[in-house]
Amino acid sequence: MKKNLLAVSLLLLTFFSCVSINQPQGQLINKKLEEKNLDARVYKIVGGQELRLHIFYPEGYSADSEEKYPAAASFHGGGWIYGPVEWGHTDAQLMASLGYVGIAVEYRLADYQNISGLDCMKDANSAIRWMRLYS
Repeated sequence: MKKNLLAVSLLLLTFFSCVSINQPQGQLINKKLEEKNLDARVYKIVGGQELRLHIFYPEGYSADSEEKYPAAASFHGGGWIYGPVEWGHTDAQLMASLGYVGIAVEYRLADYQNISGLDCMKDANSAIRWMRLYS
């Protein structure tokens, strides 16, 4: 229980980071996402599975700008065992409307055989690391 509380505390502490995502990393993954003005970038490949960050930009955002924007990562609910990344879109869009770069994080889901809740948290850590690296 204490380990779970510590992991959640660490995730909350790393919830915000400042980013200016101006690197040409990743690409739009399909027209449906493009229509939503959404940028999806691969942040990790594990076991042949590409994990993406769905990035929503605030109004007036420019990748060419030197200005850094605060960012907020949204990890959808589901107890690490179910739910699509799209569940985090509403929170990420809300953050974008408030001037943040809103990021919905896709992560592996625990199946308790090959993937554990700890693996899900490792994915969350990798997502935050990616955000910091490209800031």
